[in-house]
Amino acid sequence: MTLQLTGIGKSFGAAPVLADVDFAVPAGSRMALVGASGSGKSTLLRLIAGFERPDAGCIALDGRTLADSRSLVPAHRRGIGYVPQDGALFPHQQRVALARALAPGPTVLLLDEPFSALDTGLRMQTREATIDILERARVTTVLVTHDQDEALSFGDLIGVVAGGRLAQHGEPGAVFDAPADLAIAEFLGDALALSARRNGDGTVTCALGTLSVRHDRSAGAREVVVMVRPSQLDVVTDAGRPGAGTATITARRAIGSRTELRIDIHGDDAARVWLQVPTHRAAETSDGDVVAVRVGGGGVLYPAA
Repeated sequence: MTLQLTGIGKSFGAAPVLADVDFAVPAGSRMALVGASGSGKSTLLRLIAGFERPDAGCIALDGRTLADSRSLVPAHRRGIGYVPQDGALFPHQQRVALARALAPGPTVLLLDEPFSALDTGLRMQTREATIDILERARVTTVLVTHDQDEALSFGDLIGVVAGGRLAQHGEPGAVFDAPADLAIAEFLGDALALSARRNGDGTVTCALGTLSVRHDRSAGAREVVVMVRPSQLDVVTDAGRPGAGTATITARRAIGSRTELRIDIHGDDAARVWLQVPTHRAAETSDGDVVAVRVGGGGVLYPAA
């Protein structure tokens, strides 16, 4: 069933927690809500579950109103399953908690940080098993998490909650590729923002050289920055490569088959960043080497602060 939230607002005393939140989760799909602690994401889940009542707006399930200014369907009559953060029977059996929540055949399943207490390996394994179960059950699901990678890999939709508002939502790849603003870009993963100058051909020039613009979020601002991910960067030993920026390798750390290189990018807008390269390629360089930096995929443009 399709879950629809429209204009949701919630305050506790004089403190506003949520304001004007709108989103829909289509029937059978999965949405992850991600945000920092205190952003309001868990309150959203409690409102959907029926544990709290919204001060404004409407929560509906397939057109049936669950909560608005005039009516409130009790939590036990909503047909919604809920797995809290500490919902497992034992610390290592979150799948049992999931099965318990799915047993009554809920129309919507809510997951509140269900994997947060697990170590990295078990967390990934349990998450993958959970996604497989939900795929087969085709139950509409909302996950709350503070883990960006978990949110981006969990489902069909992602919503970024910040300051009590839904700052951006959509398909995970699209949100990660074109964040609505620089703050969201930096929240979702490592990001490098550099002062840039527009060129007449749709490119920009920055400390990394001349880059194509993948998405323009600058709203026509005269002063702009261009954002790229460190994963887009590669070093080339030919420091004289035309159109490229240059940097100095200043440190390294081995992580198995790959090595992280710390590079100091040259120019007025100097920056320091870690990037990963295959270990055999890293062995061809030394600390102190000046290298060219190649950028794949262009950048995203934002107004300068």
